Amino acid sequence: MHPNRFLIARNIFRSRAFILTFVALFVLFSVAEAMSHITRESEAFLTMSTLGSDMKVENYFPKNNNTISVGEHIVWYVNVHNAMNDPEYVLIKIKLLNSTQVMPAYGSNQTTLEPTILELPHLVPANATWIAPLNWTIVEAINQNGHVNIKRMTINGEETAILDSRSVNGQDFRMVLELWRYNNDSKDFEFGWSSLQDTRNVWNQIWFNVTK
Repeated sequence: MHPNRFLIARNIFRSRAFILTFVALFVLFSVAEAMSHITRESEAFLTMSTLGSDMKVENYFPKNNNTISVGEHIVWYVNVHNAMNDPEYVLIKIKLLNSTQVMPAYGSNQTTLEPTILELPHLVPANATWIAPLNWTIVEAINQNGHVNIKRMTINGEETAILDSRSVNGQDFRMVLELWRYNNDSKDFEFGWSSLQDTRNVWNQIWFNVTK
């Protein structure tokens, strides 16, 4: 390199303006990378929503009356979206509760301990949505000491095991749907996942009454 060119280049690299520009660019790229990392983490989530017969958040029951009769056919759809950046093997657990039984807890892995009456498994690709039909009917319910006791149901054409879910005067039953995901490390389904050092979970509930 020509001596004059060498001196010019050396002076440029030693100049205050160059150093400040270099530091500013370094900080800018570091912040951009950190924000990109945070954004990628914050976007990792699953969602689930239960929709009515017209696939909207309404019309869950015939004539919008949540008091239903034995033999009445109910049509819902469950919408699961996977934004976990990878394919997710998920499992919807459906449970029947009354108003006094313990619910799942948001922000923890605590699930309701009531028995599952039906499971719907599915592999959902990354950034994809799975819509599962949920057609159900109460087949048998009995009046017993002021309570309505639901004994049998069909869900998606399958008859559930013998149930023993009861509520005073048939009021305030609820269908609970929990979204579980498969953990490749534990080789089992788990309720919830870790996100930004917090525990997340997804579940829905819809209330209804039963009349004989």
